[in-house]
Amino acid sequence: MPSVHLRIEPDLVGPVSVGTVRVIRALADGLGLELQEAAAHVERAAFEGETLVLPARSEAEARACVERLAKLEGPARIDAHWTP
Repeated sequence: MPSVHLRIEPDLVGPVSVGTVRVIRALADGLGLELQEAAAHVERAAFEGETLVLPARSEAEARACVERLAKLEGPARIDAHWTP
């Protein structure tokens, strides 16, 4: 199954990660997730240092999501790639 692998190095200001709202929206839009689900994934990646492996419905969807994530600018560093 195609998947998106995502790792985030957050820019933390106290207990808040700056710049992850765009990542949440990119995941929600790119993989058809609810915003709450995408936010929970990003929180795990940003605050727990987890590398996420998120299923995609197709290789095209995984590729497009990674491309969308690569275009994001901001204080959080995003490392994303896809696998077939």
